[in-house]
Amino acid sequence: MGDDGEPSGTAGKPILNVLQHKGVGDVMLVVVRYFGGIKLGAGGLTRAYGQAAQAVMEVLPIEKRESRTTLMVRCDFAQEQGIRHWLVLHGGQVTSMDCGQDVRVPLKRPEAG
Repeated sequence: MGDDGEPSGTAGKPILNVLQHKGVGDVMLVVVRYFGGIKLGAGGLTRAYGQAAQAVMEVLPIEKRESRTTLMVRCDFAQEQGIRHWLVLHGGQVTSMDCGQDVRVPLKRPEAG
């Protein structure tokens, strides 16, 4: 965070506070303020920067990203349905399937955290 010429703690801190309360990561928020001839004072600056950040966060589409592990499972045909059921219960997905003498199932599942 940074105040870039504004009084200490009046720009970066209120913006960061909004981001922390929204629980987002991997985001950069920049607020540009043009002086309009009216001095806001420290409290006014803090409110202005915080409100600007809040306004942006209200319209920002937020998506959750989850690390996934890719695995290859080899099994008999009789086991394939059980593997699919386990994946559904644990948030995984089958990415494709190769059926030969046995079943090869490339899959992705959430990483253990």
